[in-house]
Amino acid sequence: MNCDLILTPAGHLRLQGDNTQDGTTPDAWMKRVGAAFSSSQSRGLLALGGSKPEALLSPSVSFWRDFAGHYLTRLCRRPEFVGKHPDPIDPPLESELAVLVLSAPPLPGGEYLSIEVLGGLWNSKS
Repeated sequence: MNCDLILTPAGHLRLQGDNTQDGTTPDAWMKRVGAAFSSSQSRGLLALGGSKPEALLSPSVSFWRDFAGHYLTRLCRRPEFVGKHPDPIDPPLESELAVLVLSAPPLPGGEYLSIEVLGGLWNSKS
């Protein structure tokens, strides 16, 4: 698989690359994730964290999948809500975000990774 999630200087995630360079076609999972990211960053992260890939992931995609999975875990542990929209999910503590930043593998755009960026992605609605 030749896909990466790139962190831009503005703190946004962008899916880049495809699986066709080695003569294979993208698997169904990557097609769904790619379609979700083309819609919005938050939908892309939800698709990334909410389903199981069919193939091995690049270190960057794996890191962001774990981040999105952490969000979904907290979402699932919330009590049911009344109304159309749930309250925002509190972001992890700064110390937890710091551990994520320090434990991140080499990522495209990793120089832009910070506690503030992770907090912004956590609360992103775009």
